[in-house]
Amino acid sequence: RVTHVSPRDLAHFTDARELVLAMYGAIAAHKEIYERAAGELHGDINTNTILILDRPRPDRECPVPEGALVYWEPPISLQTLRKIGNLDPPQPLP
Repeated sequence: RVTHVSPRDLAHFTDARELVLAMYGAIAAHKEIYERAAGELHGDINTNTILILDRPRPDRECPVPEGALVYWEPPISLQTLRKIGNLDPPQPLP
């Protein structure tokens, strides 16, 4: 059971390994929710919804970074997404 973590913004990673671990954690969380909730998608994945958690481990001196996906509202089902299409198409950079 986790009793304490120190969250950080995704932009505050210290090295490539930490960034990859954070992204992996967020992807794994999304996959687990998708599989358990019959196709429910997060609906708003961005740098504000992926956090780095510095999780202390009793067997290690330094905390171990992990990724988390937060703010699960509003979820959208894959079936609904297929019906409405892409509401926010990518825009070119200025």
